[in-house]
Amino acid sequence: MRAAFAHIEPLIHDALFAKDAQGAFGISGDVIELGVWRGDTFVGIAELAYHSNRTAYAVDSWRGMAPPTDRDIAPDGTCEYPEGGLATDYATFSKRVERFGDTVRVVRGFIPGVLDEIDPAARFAFAHVDLDQYAPTLLALRWVWPRMAPGGIVAVHDWFFGREILAAAAVVDWVDLAGIRANGGFSRTRHIWFTKPEDNTMRAKA
Repeated sequence: MRAAFAHIEPLIHDALFAKDAQGAFGISGDVIELGVWRGDTFVGIAELAYHSNRTAYAVDSWRGMAPPTDRDIAPDGTCEYPEGGLATDYATFSKRVERFGDTVRVVRGFIPGVLDEIDPAARFAFAHVDLDQYAPTLLALRWVWPRMAPGGIVAVHDWFFGREILAAAAVVDWVDLAGIRANGGFSRTRHIWFTKPEDNTMRAKA
């Protein structure tokens, strides 16, 4: 199932607009989507960022998939996401978000190298990771988790319990590396999510 904005809308609303125990309005920070494709989820993310005076980062190559690794190959030898797969037209995406002006920051390229273009001081209230393949998913999670504001939410698409390849395997390996646990999941939409602890002593390892 392809991700849709409706799948993550409750989570991003919680991050951007819910009051915390002290009555503060929303989590501080911007929003980011790593793996944008045609923008089907990003347009909704950008809309909420626009109305809450935040920057929405769109990270994608728009040139399709990176070369697959062994962790992207099924036991029967098939590869669901070959190099260049799911390439899409950047100009079409750009037109979809131009109404949001400079509240959208587009970062074009492959992970992890492209992440160096984002200000190291940037902090996020919400992140959506939808990269399909193993390596970029793992690298994106390791990069974004230390940059999440306390209380911020990271939602990851393509979660399949027990799958040992692709994004689901990356989530399992990242959870083990970071020493954290999921806060919930939607089996119907294949999302799993994590909330950054208020106690900053719980941090992902480098």
